Amino acid sequence: MDFGSLYRTITDAYAAIPKTLSNEYAFPPIHVFIELTRRCNLRCAMCQNLPYMDRMSVREEKEQELTFDEVKSVIAGTPRFSLITFTGGEPLVRDDFAEILRHASSARRCHVITNGVLIDGETAELMVRCAGRNLLSRGLVFVGISIHGPAEAHDRITGLEGCFRRVTEGAKNLAETKAAAGSNLPFVYLCVVLTGETVTTLPEMPAVAKAVSADVLNVTLQNTSVELSIVSGATMETMFTCPRPPDFIEGEVLRERLSETLRRAEQLGIQVRLPRMPISDVVDYYTGTWDAGGYTCNAPWTKAFVSPRGNVYTCHQFEVGNVRERPLKAIWNSPEYRRFRRTLKQHRVFPICAGCCELEHVSGSGDRP
Repeated sequence: MDFGSLYRTITDAYAAIPKTLSNEYAFPPIHVFIELTRRCNLRCAMCQNLPYMDRMSVREEKEQELTFDEVKSVIAGTPRFSLITFTGGEPLVRDDFAEILRHASSARRCHVITNGVLIDGETAELMVRCAGRNLLSRGLVFVGISIHGPAEAHDRITGLEGCFRRVTEGAKNLAETKAAAGSNLPFVYLCVVLTGETVTTLPEMPAVAKAVSADVLNVTLQNTSVELSIVSGATMETMFTCPRPPDFIEGEVLRERLSETLRRAEQLGIQVRLPRMPISDVVDYYTGTWDAGGYTCNAPWTKAFVSPRGNVYTCHQFEVGNVRERPLKAIWNSPEYRRFRRTLKQHRVFPICAGCCELEHVSGSGDRP
């Protein structure tokens, strides 16, 4: 089953009614991202948070992160049917991550995005114990593991010698623990950010996914927009600013690598999830000719994003409040949130949105290379 397509169908339908009937209001969020920390044990070359991490004080950052009780409060303010995604930074560096996951998985469906380095046997057992019975029940249902190439390439990109070995061992720990427990959950996917470096070894990644028993290989666009927003502080004017272009990738090379990746994935029985756009637009994005005219975004009608310090964002970009000052419920349809939705609906997408994983082509097309 293509869970990515199913998820998009559900969220698009959930957004359609309020977005059609009102410029501003939305049903309660169906998906809440909680960025537990911006601390990380890696320094991936394409990471959007690198400028922030380079100047942050680790001690100060840790002291200002939402506490366990504050995270619990955010979760309590979400609908029971919502999905909670824990991300970072690297969420597993938090000392109380196990406590957070145990609580969240007892109350909501959960999703963890990690670099996989810290998934030892104990953490794998924790994740499987927290797994839901099925996709509709409470519990951990998805784990995303970032891995950007085979051993030499991944170690170089992450800046950590032996990183590939540790990440694949972590993914295998999770697969073996699931098998021992007789559980299909959590589903595991590998995530590759498409850059000028990762495109070279992209066709090798279906075999990596197969070797660690991952369910899906997820290929995402390189996104540089955070450098203009969360890191620097976004205003409505910032939303109309174009971000720094991604790495240039020659069009024919990109098409050939994507085509070969899909061919190998089909042979190995690995599902590949590509960006929600035609392949021709993926090529245009990396050759500097992409046009946002055919796109829309439903994120502000379906999702909320909470930073480590409690700031609430309408998407990955625009801040509208803080859960330490007002509960998420009060922020969700606040004047600030409604203004953003109204402006976004008027423009469909903003220039700063280039490369964002929430972008969706209005035709819903996704041609193959």
